[in-house]
Formats: sequence, C-alpha cells, structure tokens
Amino acid sequence: MTRRAAFLVLALSVLVASRPDAQTRRQSAPSVSIGSLPASFAGTLPCADCPGIRDQINLLPDHAFAERLTYLDRSVTPVDRVGTWVLSSDRRVIALLASGAERPVLFSIRDSLTLRALDIDGRELATSLPRDLRRQRAFQPLDQRVTVRGLYTFENPQGRLAECATGERWTITATGAADELRTKAGAGSARSRRSAPVLVTLDGRVTMGGPRSDVPPMFAVQRVVEVQPGGACAPRLAAAPLGGTEWRLVRLSGTDVPSSSDARRQPGLTFLADTQTFAGSSGCNHVTGRYDITNGENLRLTAAAGTLMACMDAPNTELESAFRAALGKVRTFRVVGRWLDLFDENGQPIARFEAPEPR
Repeated sequence: MTRRAAFLVLALSVLVASRPDAQTRRQSAPSVSIGSLPASFAGTLPCADCPGIRDQINLLPDHAFAERLTYLDRSVTPVDRVGTWVLSSDRRVIALLASGAERPVLFSIRDSLTLRALDIDGRELATSLPRDLRRQRAFQPLDQRVTVRGLYTFENPQGRLAECATGERWTITATGAADELRTKAGAGSARSRRSAPVLVTLDGRVTMGGPRSDVPPMFAVQRVVEVQPGGACAPRLAAAPLGGTEWRLVRLSGTDVPSSSDARRQPGLTFLADTQTFAGSSGCNHVTGRYDITNGENLRLTAAAGTLMACMDAPNTELESAFRAALGKVRTFRVVGRWLDLFDENGQPIARFEAPEPR
C-alpha cells in the first residue's frame, strides 16, 4: 500500500464513531443495485490535514476499477490506482482492492447514485464532513500513471499485458521502453509470432474503460521495473464462501488479533453447510456448535461443546474468553471478498475473520 493510500485509510479511521441506529437500519434495509456500468463516481472525502481529498472511481463491468485521489490545496501529484471490486454477500457494500494493497477500501451502496465511505470495520463515519461519491452524468475515463504487475507476452506486432490486479488484457503501445521490455523478457525479435508469458512490473500510462468495450486499453510503458521469469499473478480478489472456508480471526471488538505461530492455537472458525455446524479454536481450546442463517444475512451461533484446557498466559486467557462471549452476541454477518464480518444486534462489528489467500 502506498504512503498516500495508507494515509487516506488513516484519515477515514480517525473519524469513526459508533452509530447504533444507523447500523440497525442496515440489517432490515433491502439490498440496492449499483446501476449500469461502466460508471464514474466522484466526490470529496475527509482529510486529516488538508481541506479534502477529491476521489474519482470508475467501476467497469468486468469488476475492474480505476481511481484517482487528488489532495486539495496541495501541490502533489494525484495518486492513481487500479484494481478489482467485489460486492458483499448482502450486496450493500462494495470493496475495492488496489494493486499492492493489503486491505480493501469499503463503501456502502446508498442507492444507484451514491457510494458512502466506510471505515476499515465497515462502519459509517460520524462526521459532518462530506463522505459521499456521486454517480456522474457521463462516464469520465482517467488517463492514469500507474505501477502495475502482469504477465507480458509478445504477439506480433505488439506486446500484451494480462494485468494482475484488474484481470484485464492491455495492449502495449510502441515506445522505447516497450522495446526494452521485449528484450528483457526474452521475447525475441519483432518477427517472433508469440512469446511465453513473463511476470513483469512496469510504470506507465493507461486509460481504462474507453468508449468501446471491445477495444482493450492501451498501456504506454515508461519504465521497466522488474522482470521475473517463471512468476505468476496472484488470484484476483473474489468472494469466499461462508461454508467450507477456514476463517482466521484477525480482529475482535476493534482490536487486531496477531497470527499464532502454532496453527492449533490460531483462533478461527469453519462453517460446515451440509450439517449446519461450525468448529474451530478459541485460542487454547476447541469450540463447536450449530449455526442458523435466515434472510441470507441473519446468523445465530449456538456453542455446543469444547475442550477445557487452561491457557498458559493471561493474554490468551482474555482473548479466549472474549472470543467465546462474542460468538453468543452474533446476529448478522457479511462476507466481503476474503473477509467475514460478524455484527451484534445493534449492527456493531464484533469480529472480523480472514480467509487464506487462494493459491
């Protein structure tokens, strides 16, 4: 994650406060449609030490997005990002995971015209400052300067880039850096018909979501950062299923939960859809029980049994007690990509789990 991107997340997080009434409405509100795509959403978001951050997000039908962050009243270069977007299981939240980012940025879908910025726990920001992005009347393509990774192939007479973060196939335009790329990637001469894919990291300019969807974006290479023969793209962000996924606890009551070096002591849950049961670890002991889902998002967990091994240290004892108590308070859930959020009766986040990265 870039420094400026991380700063945006921090700026949003600073403004967080609980709003039980708003979150309760979230539980009963019907899901809404994001509308037809491609579409441009733009607005001004809060900034900790500047008048605001102008944010434009272009959503494309293939679940790719392009974004530009412009810091108002600052003579700094705008931050351009590309990546993948997914909808939450309740279709009320959209998550955008940019190239190189560890966590997605979250927006609630207020209606087909409005996206509202959320904090890292999926809560609304309690602030009078603007936090909405509004759908623009017409799609507004962005000419972006980005650093991207992808699988490069040379297909006479041009190179192609299967960009990792968006999954899109871009056409490499003829530049001096493109010639350097072909040479470093071992693509052979311009007479070669096709080369084997090579993982590369590139700086360049691209415009995604042009007027013709059948014409791939054109990418002008400005600098070859790295060439990695034998490398491969990581899988794109996708929604993990609730059942059958080994969910690892990463956040409990607003506090991050560190990974355990001993997998047996890693707090987490696995839901078994065929038996409507769950099993996992609360840190020191095993925990099992049944679960029930109604209306696609209401969730009740009933713990049935577990081992009674004493924890060897106070922090683990406190975590185990808090985790077990939290399970009994769960009323709704939401899956956003590789993350599972559990909420209490007021819609306040109780716990966040993370699925393993797909291989």
